[in-house]
Amino acid sequence: MPIPGSDLLPGAASFITFPNTEPGPVQVTVTPPDGQACRSFPAEGDRTGFEVLADAVTVATWICRTAD
Repeated sequence: MPIPGSDLLPGAASFITFPNTEPGPVQVTVTPPDGQACRSFPAEGDRTGFEVLADAVTVATWICRTAD
């Protein structure tokens, strides 16, 4: 079952939700674990800004991998 938190867990399907968020622009900050690097996905530069729309779902995705 889903549990609330602020961490993405290794090997888990993790989602970020913003219940009761006013429509408009939002900024998302991703802090990768030590030794990892994260990029927004699909790779469209490093997106951090998203537009929250009324009556819609906004999806923000990242992939984290071992840093080279």
